[in-house]
Amino acid sequence: MEKRSFWELAGSIFFEELSKERERVFKINKEKAILYLSIFVENGIETLIDALKGKSANPKEEAGLAITKLLLFVTEENLKQNKFFDTALRIAMAKDAVRGDKEGLDHGGLFLKRLYDIFPQRTADSLFLHAYDRIKEDADAGKPILPPYEELKRHSIERTKLLNLETTAKTPKPSYRSAGTPTDKIPCPECGTEKRVDKTTKRFRCKKPDCTFDQPFPFSKAQP
Repeated sequence: MEKRSFWELAGSIFFEELSKERERVFKINKEKAILYLSIFVENGIETLIDALKGKSANPKEEAGLAITKLLLFVTEENLKQNKFFDTALRIAMAKDAVRGDKEGLDHGGLFLKRLYDIFPQRTADSLFLHAYDRIKEDADAGKPILPPYEELKRHSIERTKLLNLETTAKTPKPSYRSAGTPTDKIPCPECGTEKRVDKTTKRFRCKKPDCTFDQPFPFSKAQP
């Protein structure tokens, strides 16, 4: 049997009791908190804010409080090890890749902002790196960024059932680019800051805040 000091044992019991008290007060548990957080990552915090409009005097503040309550029930490792959260991260990355291509925005910047809207900065940074590491592993193995469409559909339906919600969530179409798409780092012609591009990139907008370079991509031959 594992030997633990009095303080370790007392701390463990306190944590267990605290967890039970949180569940009693907020009527939620770790599993449901992870599922809700996966929905907000997948669809963006704006989804929650919009849902609270007309029901709250300050939807943005109310959404922030709701997220804070959910974060009381989970740890960073809980999130990283959950299959629903892993799929939500992949869907979010794919959505931001599509938006970035359409609007000439940095994919990584969009994804990181999505995480910053929900999690404390340190947690968001860690989840960001975790997600990219997982995608890189799959890319090296020749796997796409997202599971097959039918698996995504089951992901949405199963999560909805576990939360006892109506089946209203939209299952994403399998039209996002593959994580295996070759990419290159191209320096900004104006300031030299490197940005990752691929064959789907239509516009090169420098990611350096004080640089104004914004041109169609690939560059014309006359472009320095």
